[in-house]
Amino acid sequence: MSGFLGKLVLLVLVIVGVWLVFRAATRSAVPGKAKPRANRAGRQAGAETIEDMRACARCGTYVPAQGGQACGRGDCPLLPRV
Repeated sequence: MSGFLGKLVLLVLVIVGVWLVFRAATRSAVPGKAKPRANRAGRQAGAETIEDMRACARCGTYVPAQGGQACGRGDCPLLPRV
């Protein structure tokens, strides 16, 4: 019976080992899953400021509320007047 029990324990160890290797490989390959490091100012690396957005009155495309650029349509209300 000890031969069967030894093989069973070995099988469980192999399955757990494969699972751990697979989990470590997929964790490093998936972007955005790793925790970003904080820089000296205490902010997260790559953190950007969040802007309020508003919908274009003509086409509904969301543009920044402050200093938004034109959406590209000829009748865009954000186009500079000449």
